Amino acid sequence: MAQSAYSGSARKQISRHVKKHKKEGMPQDQAVAAAMSEARRSGKKVPKRKSGGRTKANRKRPGTRAKASKASRKAGRKSGGGRKKAGGSSAQKRRAGAKGGRATARKGR
Repeated sequence: MAQSAYSGSARKQISRHVKKHKKEGMPQDQAVAAAMSEARRSGKKVPKRKSGGRTKANRKRPGTRAKASKASRKAGRKSGGGRKKAGGSSAQKRRAGAKGGRATARKGR
């Protein structure tokens, strides 16, 4: 008889935690992944995570998604990456720092 990849206590723990995560509204596959991760952290006998890497056939093929995503990341860096700079006068920025929040320009109130 083949030996199981999971210990008995790991099975019980994973089962309990999947139920808990499902009750909290987590999707089934995400709940299983989270429960297995928790079991690994606590030292239970659970198989290693499967890598989400590309297959052997895809690695050899030129022009795969990995190449395109790298190019798009470079393009994002050149254009500023979509970050917005803080606006407003220096006086407004000082007020925001003093208040610990955002400065509002309200006159006469």
